[in-house]
Amino acid sequence: MGTADRNASPWKRRALRLATLLGLCWLAVAAALFIFQRSLIYPARAPRAVQVAEGMELVRYPAGEFEGAALWVPPPDEATVVVYFHANGPQLAGLVRVARSYGAAGVGFLAVEYPGYGVLAEHSPSETSLLAAAEGAMAWLKSQGVAAERVVLQGRSLGTGVAVAMAARGHGVRLALVSPFTSVAAVGAKRYWFLPVRWLVLDPWDSAAAAPKVTIDTLVVHGDRDRIVPYSQGVELTKLLPAGRLVTIEGAGHNDIFYANDGAARRLVIDFCRGASGAGTPQ
Repeated sequence: MGTADRNASPWKRRALRLATLLGLCWLAVAAALFIFQRSLIYPARAPRAVQVAEGMELVRYPAGEFEGAALWVPPPDEATVVVYFHANGPQLAGLVRVARSYGAAGVGFLAVEYPGYGVLAEHSPSETSLLAAAEGAMAWLKSQGVAAERVVLQGRSLGTGVAVAMAARGHGVRLALVSPFTSVAAVGAKRYWFLPVRWLVLDPWDSAAAAPKVTIDTLVVHGDRDRIVPYSQGVELTKLLPAGRLVTIEGAGHNDIFYANDGAARRLVIDFCRGASGAGTPQ
């Protein structure tokens, strides 16, 4: 120990030790967040078998280095097909009811599974692999004779990042975003305000950067009491979308947005996807 350290008063030495301990704890938390961040972004549950209902099927298709999977409800005649990108909690096994509701509305429905989830649990989730699964789904739709002008993209929460990226690449004729973020980094920075999240994140999902490239009609639906993805991010993203329109679901949070106000948000989104006149008008 140096002379300065020996001569320091006891309280200064204790303060120095405390500061050192806090610094080490901060570094440990930052390291843990960096190492385990994909477990936080993609918290896939134990995979479950998909119990396919009548009128739908589980399809497989090439998706880069792996085989993608999706829940498919064929459209009647030349109807719209909704390509659905789910949030970070569900998997295809939990989307059968959602698929049935779109089929009942007279549109086709293709729910894309993410690597690391459900029937693709053996693969690793990342921004790159999720986008590969999405591109594979778009190619599969084309191979089934579904014209590009019939495709509508829809994303919820994490899935909005996938949907915006696909729209920015030129896919889809309409885009529906439910509880969207400006970027995963922005969401993480708000939650972990004491860490340099923007420097640590591996999968930024930067929808704000991609938004100006999305020129198609876009409906943004967000609950004003969302505590997971702040409502302010939905407002900000809408302003960045050249043809974006925001519908605020008053009193709704993140996970209850389709149940608030007697299911108004779900009806609104389905009508927009169908191309119904007036769909997306703020209420």
